[in-house]
Amino acid sequence: MIKNILLVRGLSREKSHWGDFPLQLHKALGLKVHCIDLPGMGEFNDHLAPINIHENTLFLRQRWLELVEENPGEWLILGVSLGGMVCLDWATSFNSDAKNFIVVNSSVKGLCKLFDRMSPYALCKMSLAFLCKGSSQEKHIFELTSVQSAKSTSSRNIIKSWIDIRNKRPITRLNFSRQLLSAMRYQYVDKEIDNILFIAGKHDQLCSYRSSISLGKKYNAPVRLCDSGAGHDFALDRPDFLLAQIESILENEIQEIRSVHYMQTKTIN
Repeated sequence: MIKNILLVRGLSREKSHWGDFPLQLHKALGLKVHCIDLPGMGEFNDHLAPINIHENTLFLRQRWLELVEENPGEWLILGVSLGGMVCLDWATSFNSDAKNFIVVNSSVKGLCKLFDRMSPYALCKMSLAFLCKGSSQEKHIFELTSVQSAKSTSSRNIIKSWIDIRNKRPITRLNFSRQLLSAMRYQYVDKEIDNILFIAGKHDQLCSYRSSISLGKKYNAPVRLCDSGAGHDFALDRPDFLLAQIESILENEIQEIRSVHYMQTKTIN
């Protein structure tokens, strides 16, 4: 049975940026939720970020294997944005590690169109965020990754919490640049995968949902599109939609187990 889920964040983000989504996930579905920061981010902000996705995968997997020893049962691995690329690379490299892989608002070179991978608006916003500091920096990131108004009280509180996170665990411009380079370089891997799901928000201003459609077609995998209210930071804007998709995977697993049990019982009788 699936008992654990690993969440992987994206460009310039760390596990604290999940907010209360891990708690929502645990309360709603009963899963044990685990988060590991990418090298160069969060608790590993003193590391040099790799310039290719696979090195990120190997870094996370090494630490994930330690978690597996203490947390038996099957796993889900979910990644968003650059974390989604890591998730996809993980699925093509070590497919048996997880029961299912979930890739959210992500893309790959050589399959997805350039401006579908990163819109001109995103290029502008990310440049501003790169050059700014403090509240202005996180405000630009919020305006790019969320569909919510940055002027609302709740949004201002979120931005403030992001500023606090950055002050506690600063991100160097070098690591930001190296992460961005790794994302730009990550290419489509032609390998059959039958346990992956792609999710995208139609209002994502950074990475077009068309990238997820392209990935779904290439891998012959399901694609779940959120028609409204979901920007690039899916867990922030539409956690309910993500929870529903994860729940559907758990329900399918239960149905599979019941089906196998029924067939075994029928054979014995």
